Amino acid sequence: MNPQVVDWNNDGLEDFMLGDMDGYVNFFQRYDDGIYDLQASVHIQAMGVDIDVEHMAGPACVFTAFDGTRTRLDWNEDGLGDLVVGAWSLTGSPTLRLYLNSGSNENPEFDYYSFIKAAGEDIHVSRLNPHIVDLDGDGKKDIIVGNHHGDILFFQNIGTNSNPVFPQEVGLCSCGVPIDINTGSKIWPEDMNGDGILDILASDYDGLVYVFPGLPQTFIENNEAEGSQTSLIRMLSSPVSGGNIEVSLSIPSRQSFVLRMFDSSGRVIYSSDLGLLEPGVYSQTINMPEITSGVYFVSIQGELDSCCRKVTVLH
Repeated sequence: MNPQVVDWNNDGLEDFMLGDMDGYVNFFQRYDDGIYDLQASVHIQAMGVDIDVEHMAGPACVFTAFDGTRTRLDWNEDGLGDLVVGAWSLTGSPTLRLYLNSGSNENPEFDYYSFIKAAGEDIHVSRLNPHIVDLDGDGKKDIIVGNHHGDILFFQNIGTNSNPVFPQEVGLCSCGVPIDINTGSKIWPEDMNGDGILDILASDYDGLVYVFPGLPQTFIENNEAEGSQTSLIRMLSSPVSGGNIEVSLSIPSRQSFVLRMFDSSGRVIYSSDLGLLEPGVYSQTINMPEITSGVYFVSIQGELDSCCRKVTVLH
């Protein structure tokens, strides 16, 4: 469950980690660079004992950035690779464990685990397969999980990278509709269309695979509310009549920004590098003379801040 590819022992070769139905985390060490050059599996241990979450272990030892690049997960930013393990529990017990590395990157060692919390409570999501990602583009570690019920849940990090803090989870949406793909959603973050924004692949118990294109489709519902701290964009009119879309940008700090527009399928139809902007309010016109009527998304992506807004175009 939840396969992870990572250089676990810092020898320059990518290894393979996989949870199993019995709750163990299995490690396959690569001894050469061939596709079949993996040693037989061993169980990852903590305090000298096999890690056992009892049922359906879902390890996460990789951090996926907003642009899809992957690095070894360092939860507390101490330079050592750490491990997060999800589990399946229908009894209400916590399901997301954090194991901090007290050894080295060449020889990881783990002490007793702690449970990751959201809104001050231990996270409990049945059949949890976690991924540690920067979903909102702010550079910090967020968590997304598939689960037994078929939705995809997002835990946004409102703390720091060395001390992540999570509020209550929210369900991700696609085109404004909550994602629900039948029973047993399993997910994988990847930039599928090469636009520099994470997309999400998801599968279910029926064997179907779904692709949910990036920011406008998944995160829009979380930062569209007026007054949100991440509302960098204000639409000067919506619905918009014609092909000139006027937006106001509230820039909170000095940083470089890119302005993009997406159609309802997540395809980029406009992109403009705004360069380095000083704090302040800016007006920007998106000139799209050939645009047809429909629902679109305008996003601004900076080095520290990002936002996405929905706009309706009428002719």
